[in-house]
Amino acid sequence: MAYRNRYSDAELALETLKLELERHLRKVVCPVHGEHPKRVTVYGTSVYDMSFKVDGCCDELADAMLESIGQANSIV
Repeated sequence: MAYRNRYSDAELALETLKLELERHLRKVVCPVHGEHPKRVTVYGTSVYDMSFKVDGCCDELADAMLESIGQANSIV
């Protein structure tokens, strides 16, 4: 009997994307304090519905993180 993966290719791709995004965001440095975020968690059920939670030093760090992924102007 063949092994059946419980995740679809799309689910695996989404989880991989989330992990890579978290890895990328953890490298961002606060322009004011020179610190990295303490914790980054990416949420979402599709590439069109993703958000992230950050535990960091200040709003400038959050802005730098948004800029690093090209989202700074899309937040309303």
